[in-house]
Amino acid sequence: MGSWKPSHPKKRKYRVPAGPVPTLAQMKDHANWVWANCGLGCGHHSAIPLDPLISRWGAGASADRLRASLRCTKCGKLGATLSAPSWVCATHGWQRLPLDQVPAGLRSWMAKEALRSVGVDL
Repeated sequence: MGSWKPSHPKKRKYRVPAGPVPTLAQMKDHANWVWANCGLGCGHHSAIPLDPLISRWGAGASADRLRASLRCTKCGKLGATLSAPSWVCATHGWQRLPLDQVPAGLRSWMAKEALRSVGVDL
């Protein structure tokens, strides 16, 4: 007897083509911060507020620029994936920025900017 072969070809999974890469301003319209996940897969993630990046690179900067420039503070790999914070509920909206998970260098920059905004010159 011959070998048995299915009468229909194997179905391929359909992948939706990627859309346009959002700008930092478009991301901020969604939420004020994002999760940055290590691209190497070491499991590390950090909360990244968008305001400091917008003031540094401009609102029109691409999310790809952010992805490419982030470095994991655990394993040192350059590059990350981004994901939005969780929606809590209609009353509270998006998950609040967990300051304990913001990288230390970014936290100190945020503190200096907050002091400058109220007139304290450093």
